[in-house]
Amino acid sequence: MNESNAITKALVDELGGETYLQGGNGALAGRLEGIRFAEKPDGWKLVHRYMAHNMYYPKALKQNKNILVRICKIPVVKRSELNELVGFKSQVVGMTFIQSVGVVWGTDYHLITVHDEVEFTIIDGMVEITTSEFKRLKEVIEEARKEVVA
Repeated sequence: MNESNAITKALVDELGGETYLQGGNGALAGRLEGIRFAEKPDGWKLVHRYMAHNMYYPKALKQNKNILVRICKIPVVKRSELNELVGFKSQVVGMTFIQSVGVVWGTDYHLITVHDEVEFTIIDGMVEITTSEFKRLKEVIEEARKEVVA
């Protein structure tokens, strides 16, 4: 996950992008779907017109071949891989289909969250924490991200 994000961020920075969208089709990381630029780059197309402004993706043109190859080489981490790793199985709770655990990726630790009513047993290496501890640790991760960006 961290490797995928680092590769994506390096590519976006190299291209002069401001930020990016990734993770479509069941992916948590990888599957770059768009890069935000102040203005549309030549040979790129507007994507996610209604969800995110100024997000573009390179058109399948000869001039974009190198960029498209690099995008395809970004490692993809799928939700199903995370579910398998932590022992979670998709399930229905009431009228809701719970497809995956939630995750906040840190450097030293990762936070997993599950709906209160799902059937889930933590595995070796995981520690159950309170909601207040989860929020505190999530803030630590988010603050560390801000420091990296600054």
